[in-house]
Amino acid sequence: MNYYKILLYCNFYFPLFINYFGTNGTIIFNLLILVVLSYKIFHLRKIEYDLDLVIIFCGLGFLYLVAPFFNAESILHDYLQIYKPILFFLAYLLGRNIEKKNIYKILNILENIYIWQILVVLIYIYMPDGYNKIAIFNTKSDNIYRIRRLVGTFSNPYDYAYYLNFMISYFLFKFNFYKRKKYLLLIILGIINIFYSLSRTGLIILGLNILGVLIYKLFSIKKYKIKNIFKILVKLNLIIVIFFICASKVKDYMYYKFPYIYFGFYSLFYKGIKNTRSIAVRFEQYKYFDEVIEKNIFIGLGPCSTRNIYTESMYLLYLFRYGLLGFLYVLYLIYKGFYNSILAYRRMKKNINIKILILTFGLLNITNIISFFTNNYIDQVRNNTMYYLILGLISKLAKNKKK
Repeated sequence: MNYYKILLYCNFYFPLFINYFGTNGTIIFNLLILVVLSYKIFHLRKIEYDLDLVIIFCGLGFLYLVAPFFNAESILHDYLQIYKPILFFLAYLLGRNIEKKNIYKILNILENIYIWQILVVLIYIYMPDGYNKIAIFNTKSDNIYRIRRLVGTFSNPYDYAYYLNFMISYFLFKFNFYKRKKYLLLIILGIINIFYSLSRTGLIILGLNILGVLIYKLFSIKKYKIKNIFKILVKLNLIIVIFFICASKVKDYMYYKFPYIYFGFYSLFYKGIKNTRSIAVRFEQYKYFDEVIEKNIFIGLGPCSTRNIYTESMYLLYLFRYGLLGFLYVLYLIYKGFYNSILAYRRMKKNINIKILILTFGLLNITNIISFFTNNYIDQVRNNTMYYLILGLISKLAKNKKK
């Protein structure tokens, strides 16, 4: 079997056993992925890399080792988190050294994985007991029995929605280039899955992704004829009008079918940000961490496992654990991912499928500016390997000569 099939299928389908081992289940899973990554890296004859990214990965590893020393509450579990920057680095390094002939294979594998991920919703709707038996291996029982949120094979619905948005953007760009109906079907099924995940952030990012693809379509017109631009603007306005008409028509349906989403947006629009519970919780986290982080603002306090603190923000997570340096690491990732996407796109002239991946990753890093306020997506299992692997691949393409 192809190595990349083993890696990616293992990454997206191997059980996390969270209900059996708790957070230790995710550690065991990450270590498994780390071993699979290491096997390929050790067999590379020549290793290519970007010096700036190597430096920031080494800096992150240093913070993972040092930060817990400055916190009297640190335990052994905090120091063992050092595997994370190693995992991130190896995933990036593998992507940076992928052979050209394997890029299309990886795209094909990612497409097949997405198809199986979105078909989970059929089991969720028509065979709920069967879905429960599958999901219990990967997520908490609350997501299955109490709130009833679709998680696919992910540990929580937010990460699942993040992944879905990435793949929906990919197929939106693909539909833009190829105009094939099957891509439209995959997009619609993906959107349905986001609704059943009950992720409000996921729906907001979905809207931004659709807008991003439309903007790209507008500015990618070869001849800027007023007629062509007018057509795009008419379509954009038509989509907005249809959206609001549909929203008003399906209001009652959303109320009964997706009350979690309905009341979340209702609270946001009619009660304000501070009175919206999910946003208020994040503000409370910011306030709490602002008081605590003053003890060591520069390199943070480490994972601080004894306090059992859950942080619903990528920025806040790294600021609290690894101080200003950790916060700068997150910002640099966004910048590097977007900047390399621009360079890679300029160098890629003929290979449309690879160009689509570049566009998707560039858009992902734009929306990460917003989505990172709501959760720490690329620090979580499954998404972390995918993100850093593609970061390495895009970095490779950014260095290549024009094709």
